[in-house]
Amino acid sequence: MKKITLLFLVTLTLLINQKSFSQTKIDGISIFKIDKTNIKIIDSLANNGYSLKTCKDLYSCSKYKVSGMNIYEMVNDTIKPDMSLPMIKENRTFVIGEYTVAGIKITNLELNFYNDILFEIKSTGDLELQTALKEKYNGTLKADKKEIACRSIYGEFKEEEVTYTTTYREDEKIKAYSVLKIYFDDKCKKNSLIYTLITNVKTEEIVNTKTREVTKKILEKKQQQKKAELNKL
Repeated sequence: MKKITLLFLVTLTLLINQKSFSQTKIDGISIFKIDKTNIKIIDSLANNGYSLKTCKDLYSCSKYKVSGMNIYEMVNDTIKPDMSLPMIKENRTFVIGEYTVAGIKITNLELNFYNDILFEIKSTGDLELQTALKEKYNGTLKADKKEIACRSIYGEFKEEEVTYTTTYREDEKIKAYSVLKIYFDDKCKKNSLIYTLITNVKTEEIVNTKTREVTKKILEKKQQQKKAELNKL
């Protein structure tokens, strides 16, 4: 009887611990926490082995090409702005070439700050990270499948594209999910896209709204300049 009672207590403890572990809400990765981490963390990393650089030209230092112990701040060109880079002064973006935590090497870790506070984390190409996050936060998996037609010299054949989305958290404060997309390009070559996103929903919308406003003004200014040039004809 004592053995059965002891076994029951041990099993119950394990279940409680597992439930508590899975109910932990994701709010970041390692030392990078949404709404908590200050931009000073970048200087701290630079003082501990990382090399901090500035990227103003996506052709020479694309955020997907940053590697090793390097951190690039993605700075926009004031004369010819790139819409894929930060468009407002309150938003600063840094990309870390690699960062290792819990034995997992995370590559192309993108940190987005708004008014010097971290509001968004992105990572591309890290399937091991996705697996670890799913295990820790008990993410829910959804698969969206689509049949496509491929053509080659051998004729037309069917292929299946699938997007796996694992959601770790989705509430009024934070949205966190990973995506593994298997697709075919225009030559019917099989490709994959892997990324993880953790973001403050409200801050993301603020940044997007302000970015759209700035972008609209830039486009309007370009149109005015073009009309002015045409008037010279």
